[in-house]
Amino acid sequence: QRARDLKASEAAAGSTQSLSGTESQIPALLERVRVYTFQRRLRVKEKFRDFDPLHSGRCTPQQFVRAALQLVPALGEGEVTMLAAHYSELSGSKTPMSQCVNYLTFVRDVDEVFAGSPRSETQPPAVTPRRGVVLPVCTSPVAGDQEERAQQLLRRVALLTQTRG
Repeated sequence: QRARDLKASEAAAGSTQSLSGTESQIPALLERVRVYTFQRRLRVKEKFRDFDPLHSGRCTPQQFVRAALQLVPALGEGEVTMLAAHYSELSGSKTPMSQCVNYLTFVRDVDEVFAGSPRSETQPPAVTPRRGVVLPVCTSPVAGDQEERAQQLLRRVALLTQTRG
C-alpha cells in the first residue's frame, strides 16, 4: 500500500514539474485553436454545452479533451491534455473533483479573436477592433509559379461557371 502511495505521489510531483515546462507551449496551442476557429467561424462554447448540464462552466478533463478534439481535430491528444491541465482548478476549488476543468476561461481566451474583449457585448469599447486583429499576419511571399497556377485555376473555374451555369 505504501509503495503505491509513494509511486502516486512521485507521479503527481513529476506531472507538476512537466506541466511547468509545458506552460510555454500553451500560448502557441491557443494561437492554433484561435486560427482554426476564426477561419471556420466555429462557436467554441457549443462544443462544451452537452458536458455541462448545470451550466457551471466546468467539465471533467476527459470531457474537455473530447470537446476540444471535436473543435480542432488537428490537435493531438497530448496537446489537448496540456490545455486541460492549464485550465484545471485543482487547488482551493469548492467544486467536486470530478469536474475540475474551467472551460469558460478557455472559451473566453479563444473567442478573443472574434470580439477583442470577452465583455464587448455588455460593455462595448469606444473603438471596436476588427475581427481577427489578434491573429498573426502571414507575410510569406507567394512564389510566381504558385500565383500563376492560382490564376489559371480561377480562369478555369470562371469558364466552367459560364458554360455550365
